[in-house]
Amino acid sequence: MRSPLAALTGVQTAGHRLATRVASMTGWKRQVLAVVLGAIAALGFAPYHFLLAPFLSFMLLIWLLDGCRMPRSAFATGWSFGFGQFLAGLYWVTQGIVVFSDQLFWFVPIVLIILPGGLALFPATAIALYKWIIRKYGVSRVASLIIFALLWVAAEWLRGHVLSGFPWNLMATIWGDSPGVLQTVSLVGAYGLSLLTVFWLIILSSLIDPTPAPDHRRARIGQAAMAVIMAMLSFVALGLWGGHRLAMATVSFVPDVQIRILQPNIPQQDKWARDKREANLQLHLTMQTAPGQTAPGQTASNAAPITHVIWPETSASFFLDRSPRELSLIAKATPAKGLTLVGTPRRSGGGDGGDQIQLWNSLQAVDEGGEIVATYDKTHLVPLGEYVPLRGILPFAKAVYGETDYSAGSGPVTLHLPGLPPVSPLICYESIFPGAVVNRQDPAAWLLNITNDAWFGTSTGPYQHLLAARLRAIEEGLPLIRSAASGISAVIDPWGRILTSLPLVTRGSIDTGLPQPAPPTIYARFADRSLLALFVGFALLASVTEIRTRRRMKAL
Repeated sequence: MRSPLAALTGVQTAGHRLATRVASMTGWKRQVLAVVLGAIAALGFAPYHFLLAPFLSFMLLIWLLDGCRMPRSAFATGWSFGFGQFLAGLYWVTQGIVVFSDQLFWFVPIVLIILPGGLALFPATAIALYKWIIRKYGVSRVASLIIFALLWVAAEWLRGHVLSGFPWNLMATIWGDSPGVLQTVSLVGAYGLSLLTVFWLIILSSLIDPTPAPDHRRARIGQAAMAVIMAMLSFVALGLWGGHRLAMATVSFVPDVQIRILQPNIPQQDKWARDKREANLQLHLTMQTAPGQTAPGQTASNAAPITHVIWPETSASFFLDRSPRELSLIAKATPAKGLTLVGTPRRSGGGDGGDQIQLWNSLQAVDEGGEIVATYDKTHLVPLGEYVPLRGILPFAKAVYGETDYSAGSGPVTLHLPGLPPVSPLICYESIFPGAVVNRQDPAAWLLNITNDAWFGTSTGPYQHLLAARLRAIEEGLPLIRSAASGISAVIDPWGRILTSLPLVTRGSIDTGLPQPAPPTIYARFADRSLLALFVGFALLASVTEIRTRRRMKAL
């Protein structure tokens, strides 16, 4: 019977032939393969979660980088991989542009190049730095792969913060169908799970290194096997811990709170049409006051009355605080002693005084007396969607209705609303930012995400957006209520589980209680300090691994 080490040596020998062939690719063939591998890796994201795709793609990427002699060639390969991944993962952005094709159809090819091309600069820079480090310092295989994981996720973190940030489709999100593994974000956040994920994806390539001489490969296979075993044990341990955490989780609900979530499913082309504004308003009012479906565990006789109603992002296509008739109609439909929470644009200036017009994408809470008791203004605005960066230079208008740019709010903000626990509102893609969804000085008991994903039709975009919201719930240990104009509206518990939802491109409503928060998570207590601790741990692991490897090599 062959020993485990002999079996691993055989795997390495067989895989070495393929690795050598991949590493020997040059020129346009290398770049084309890198683009294809990046696109294949995107199959790991929602709604597919085909985990084998990123596993194979990243392993072959490492072999491609083995064949890059200089950091500049590694940069080009990393950019090609990132371009393929972002192009395949974010193609749906163009659907939002062609909604108003008469204005912006010409811009689609540019977006298909500029957006993935710009985002690809982040992994490309990380990969070039990775190549520079291992070339200058001769880092061993296992240590170099740990460095690769650290640099990749450092680039993800930068992508989430530079120029307002766009942390969409972090590598952590490939575990959307693995709720046990997803619980890891309650410890180290989404960036921390991304670090672990990249390490898990690439560590097997430590067994198959096409670069060193044969005698060195034999000397290093034992250490590589140990690294693979450690990676497998960490994956299994976190998965089991997450499964246990879910098994122990019990959902309870806030007393005397019953929420109705509206999903009107109005086509985006009709949303801002002046001749359909009244019909759209009446649809929301009808859905708000219609008899609702009973929640799980209830019957028609014991169903709790609705206390609060939530409309999606910009569901009021008028300035609510400047529209007394419409505000009065909403107030009449508002539950007694309750609230209607309305997504609406907000405006200041532009009056007789000649003040400059300023716009916000807002959430406003209306009581039964017609008073707006609270307002939240969106903080993270969508470039080119809600404002045009470098407006004096770029020659086109924003995609959202109107010519004036929106202004940013001062979030995160906790709203203290009558009859509700403190809430942290998130408008649209504000839910994709790890560690930036709550005010830590004024704790919230739940998250409210109103959004309009009608821009993106039935593409992968709404599924990816929903998954990001689930990760925020797990990180903070807070339930999340989501009202999406065309779906996917959902009630998410503090462990990221969807309690109930409405399908995409469906008109309907959800009547639900408000889940109670879970005990504060480690990430909620320490935020990115827990991520920093994981980074330091990985850096120490790389250092110890390198020191031990060099000692063993000297002993040969």
